[in-house]
Amino acid sequence: MHALGWDVQARVSIAEKDWNGAEANIEKGLALLERFDIPTVAWRLHATRSELYRRLKNDDAAEAHRTRAESVILTLANSFEPDEPLRHSFLAAGPVRRILTPRPSGRSVRERR
Repeated sequence: MHALGWDVQARVSIAEKDWNGAEANIEKGLALLERFDIPTVAWRLHATRSELYRRLKNDDAAEAHRTRAESVILTLANSFEPDEPLRHSFLAAGPVRRILTPRPSGRSVRERR
């Protein structure tokens, strides 16, 4: 729960444009993930860091963290049987789909809509 809390706090910091606070919160969450294997939170922290880097116009770092989040998501999804309804629900969830569908560089989700 602590790692998830750091992710939430990082997203609040991003909304407030407190880039340093967001980075510090992400680091605290990732430090917990070094001690404990929590894939259900790991993908979220990497997704949040990806979003932070996108806002800071660091596209290479943003894509690297999006890719890490994607890898964790696919590992989680593949832990279910192919026809498992929970697997399909997980992969269809909005936050998961946003990670699995890379953004064209330089364009935000809003600009693509």
